[in-house]
Amino acid sequence: MKKKLLHLLLNQYFLSAIISLVIIYFLPNYFTKYKIELKSENNASKAKIYFEDLNNDAKSELIICRKNTSGMASFVVKNEKGLLINQWNFSTKLLEGSKFLSFLDIDKNGSKEIYLLTQKTDSVFLNIIEPFIKNGIQKKLFIDVLKDYNEESFLWGSEIIENNKEVLFTLNAGFGGAIRNAYKYNFNSNEVTKSPHLTNRSSIDQIVDINNDGLNEIIMMNYAACNKIDSIYTKLSDCSLWLTVLNNNFEFQFEPVEFNNSYSSLYVTPLKSQNEDKILCLVVSRGSESQNSSLNIYSNNGEKLKEKILPLGQYLIFQKKSLNTFLLHDSNTGLIQEFNTKLEEINSFFIKTNSDLYEIDIDNDGKKEWISIATNKNNITIYREDFSNPISFITPFERTDNLSFGLKQLNRTKNELYFQKNDLYAIYNYFKNPYYSFRFLIYLGIFFIIFGLVWLIAKGQKIRLERQLNLEREIAQLQIKTIKNQVDPHFVFNAINTISEMTLTDNKLEVDNFICKFSDLMRKTLKGSDKIEHSLQEELNYVENFIQLQQIRFQHSFQHKINSDQNISLETNVPKHILYSYVENAIKHGLSNKTNGFLNINILRKHKNLIITIEDNGGGLNKSRKTKRNSTGNGLLIMEKIYAMYFKLYKQKIAHSISEVIDEKNNIKGIKIEVIIKNKFKY
Repeated sequence: MKKKLLHLLLNQYFLSAIISLVIIYFLPNYFTKYKIELKSENNASKAKIYFEDLNNDAKSELIICRKNTSGMASFVVKNEKGLLINQWNFSTKLLEGSKFLSFLDIDKNGSKEIYLLTQKTDSVFLNIIEPFIKNGIQKKLFIDVLKDYNEESFLWGSEIIENNKEVLFTLNAGFGGAIRNAYKYNFNSNEVTKSPHLTNRSSIDQIVDINNDGLNEIIMMNYAACNKIDSIYTKLSDCSLWLTVLNNNFEFQFEPVEFNNSYSSLYVTPLKSQNEDKILCLVVSRGSESQNSSLNIYSNNGEKLKEKILPLGQYLIFQKKSLNTFLLHDSNTGLIQEFNTKLEEINSFFIKTNSDLYEIDIDNDGKKEWISIATNKNNITIYREDFSNPISFITPFERTDNLSFGLKQLNRTKNELYFQKNDLYAIYNYFKNPYYSFRFLIYLGIFFIIFGLVWLIAKGQKIRLERQLNLEREIAQLQIKTIKNQVDPHFVFNAINTISEMTLTDNKLEVDNFICKFSDLMRKTLKGSDKIEHSLQEELNYVENFIQLQQIRFQHSFQHKINSDQNISLETNVPKHILYSYVENAIKHGLSNKTNGFLNINILRKHKNLIITIEDNGGGLNKSRKTKRNSTGNGLLIMEKIYAMYFKLYKQKIAHSISEVIDEKNNIKGIKIEVIIKNKFKY
């Protein structure tokens, strides 16, 4: 079983597949279904930037809204090439904290009007400009007076929304709460209508017919700021949230419904059911921990039908197209839950945590994408309508909280996405990745490339192993030749003759000693015949045995001595016969016919090198025939070949040299052989 598993793991196809999967996993987002690319970063120069197709030519104009040099409201319109079309300056100030500009085509003439709420001392005005129509709409309408006005008072204006030849918006005063009303302007009657006081800071959430009477109702989104409000405006408390719905006459559809939650937000959306339309309320508590967030369902006349308490979280609701289910998003945890009209969960999943979620149709396919903007970082993620195919990117902004965004239309089918914060705005291109359809072919290509590399590595390894085996065979053959020299018939014949001669003497112990050493030498020779290298200890033992055998054979006509540095480990590996070949050559050609001969062997360490010297007094290289060393030199040639093969096999350099030993009177005394194994030691 283990062999089969090992065979599978080492299989080239399996290895290639695993490596390919790892590479594909860590690849950058080259093959996501959708991609986003930064096209440009621009300086807004203390202005609010908008892109809007005002003249219905399928190309967005650039609208820049800011304070002019007099500190009053101003905006300019530029075409798609950045050329100035016109500039409008007002004698009134921008409402701080407002969205500023809104764009609507109320008269349906194909040219959009620009709507701007401004303020002069305690008065609020609605300004309407139609830039692309000659003698088009240009109005400045008085809306209301900010009660108890002083220089520290402030006012928010909401986005302006269209409803059947009317434009709707809200105004919210600061701490005093003097103006907290909804307003509508009717183009036909040229009248401004004001709602009752809304108590909370409010904005228009949706305009929809909730009671099927053919007329739209206005559903408000509220925030309970706990501001003290003068009772002349309202008897209700701003420390509670109030469910507020206005009818077509801008009166309460039903008396506001109280939620006893301070510093909390109320989000409202309609729900469709089989019997009647209902109102879904999301209460997000940001005050005391004793105040719960909750989901609530009310009838279209303000009667409470159902409540579901929620854990602590930062929630938003999103209505589905069918209006009979909705999504609840907790930005803290990234949890998205889908509920039905009975507040029963039917689905749930997670997206990025600590991110605010928005809907927008970026690519004009009729389906809205989801934009998830991190609340304390600088990254954004875009999801498709079903939250599939997410694509994340890092923005040039330090943080993305309080980020505004919109679409820049390039033509009838293509948009670009822009984001703005403070003085910087960035434009992005979001598009379907053209390589997405080819991703599997590319993945297959990656597999074949990896497979080719694995195959080449395996092939190279195989070639290297074959070369190593060939080197080992060659070394083995050379060693066999060395062994043959050791046990050739001449050597064996001499040994047998020596034994025969010794048996004629009475020294039976020496005969026995010779026979034992001879047999031990033959046994070690045959036992290590398959080795390329062995320990220095084994080499010394072998040589010692051989020398003693030769001393018996030549009647102790020479002496020997072996010295080794104490700092050299005898377990160090050396090539087989690195010492023996030279010793055998010294005895055979130098000491065999000499009396009072000596053989000195020294093993020492110099730096990182292992140095072996073999010195004898058996005559030089150029003595008379009587004492000249008669040798074919085959043994030394074999050792040179072994060293060359050993270097190829182990990358270990070995050098040897032969020199004559000369005394003080310039007489040749013998031969010295030095063998150096270079860089044998690591330090």
